[in-house]
Amino acid sequence: MIGGALFVARSKASLPFEVRNLKVNGLKTLQNIDLYEFTGIQKNTPLFGKWMDDVLERVRANPRIAEATIFRNSTGEVVVQVAEHQAYALINLERLFFINGEGIILDEARLGSTETRDLPVITGPWSGKKWTGEWTQHAKEAVLLLKMLSNDTLPEKKISEVHFSERLGWIVYEIGSKARIIVGNDDLRRRTERLRRVLREVKKHKSSVREIDLNFSDRVVVKLKDTA
Repeated sequence: MIGGALFVARSKASLPFEVRNLKVNGLKTLQNIDLYEFTGIQKNTPLFGKWMDDVLERVRANPRIAEATIFRNSTGEVVVQVAEHQAYALINLERLFFINGEGIILDEARLGSTETRDLPVITGPWSGKKWTGEWTQHAKEAVLLLKMLSNDTLPEKKISEVHFSERLGWIVYEIGSKARIIVGNDDLRRRTERLRRVLREVKKHKSSVREIDLNFSDRVVVKLKDTA
């Protein structure tokens, strides 16, 4: 009986059943955050308490997090495994924000961040304003347009901006070019296919192009710099 009691006491001493160490794996853009503040976990929290759902909800609430799972063991180690959304473009609101490949607004773009390099900027009526979700469909359209353009039409790294005009629809600007490409706002796939053919035809005279207008059902209008 005495030996049994001593064994139980030693077992309790070696198995703390409380959080002793926290790791978050998979962080890239968020790697410098405070892990305990990020997860809401506190040291000495009961290891098998009912906090896992709350922690997952808190972690997944961060716009950068695509998925999260939690692993824990009896030594008191807790590991939160996360996967981050990757930035696909920038969107101009009251400040520049990252947007992912599904058109979801992520975190604010950081000054000097290498992640902003070569990313096109999405602008429109929302520029200079706080995001309300009113333009969610437009954000998704912008990303879809960028993907269609990058498919044998315009490489993503050559696109500086896609702008939504309530009158003209989507307008595309290339890096190093002042010419604007008016794509429009419906049947974007057909329009980008037409654009690909036009760009192939004007390739030799591209530096002279002032505007390409696809906003017609029966023709494409190409305006040159020396025309009215």
